[in-house]
Amino acid sequence: MLGILWAMTAVFMAWTWIPAILSAIGKTRFTNYGNEDLTDMEPTGKESTEPEYVMWFLQLKELGFEPLGQGWMRVIEAGPRWMIQSQIRVFFSRTHAVYAILQRERAPLDAWYSLTMASCMTDGGLVLNSNFAMKAPVIDAHFLSGGIATWEASELLAYHQAIVANEKQQYSRRPEPDGRLDLLLSYTQEYFDQLNRFRFQKEGRKYLISEGLMHLCVSLPAWYAVGAEHWALPLSNLVLYGALRIGEYSQNRVRAEELVRMIRLHAQHRLNERTDAMAPIEE
Repeated sequence: MLGILWAMTAVFMAWTWIPAILSAIGKTRFTNYGNEDLTDMEPTGKESTEPEYVMWFLQLKELGFEPLGQGWMRVIEAGPRWMIQSQIRVFFSRTHAVYAILQRERAPLDAWYSLTMASCMTDGGLVLNSNFAMKAPVIDAHFLSGGIATWEASELLAYHQAIVANEKQQYSRRPEPDGRLDLLLSYTQEYFDQLNRFRFQKEGRKYLISEGLMHLCVSLPAWYAVGAEHWALPLSNLVLYGALRIGEYSQNRVRAEELVRMIRLHAQHRLNERTDAMAPIEE
């Protein structure tokens, strides 16, 4: 019985501890994929029922962006998670030589809330600016990222262009004029592989320390009270682990669903305002 309880505890804890350990020692990996299939990129099918996608699509179209392709981005060994994956839709403006990347994560945060403006520089670097994104640590002078809090694609584009213009003036760096999906994917592969390794290394270590301390606080009293060979020791750790995961899942799901609801209400309100503004005035 004791052996079964320890085996169950080890198996359950391994689900988050193994990826956290791999992340903590710098084994996080990033990969992406894309193709030039434009199916469903026009908001006429399922996407027509997603107001946030329609909102971004119309804004990008007005700014001169055209659909370029779609695919996904994936982080493997992401802290205590085995994988994080998001769907992407890519647009390109030849006038501005700028890519626009729309991103949607898996459920429950399955909304097109993230918009990124990107420029692939001729020196191999990359300039990325996203809405609601904090400035990322500088891991290489050729890779710049950050963002502003906005729902306006025009504001994000202007912010991005100002940074690119500064790079031109100060360092004679210029964006690639050709909009190729494979070029964007290769540039983001190199950048995000470095960035995510740095980010999730910290997250993995933080998870191991915090979870380790909690299990230690539960194990020591149980060990002192009943001894190391009593069934209460593995059971207390198993119950603690289960309670932490259930609480974490419930909290994250509630937050994500509320965020999706707010995003879609905001997007629908903007679309309604747009429709009302374009409606003919009856005499």
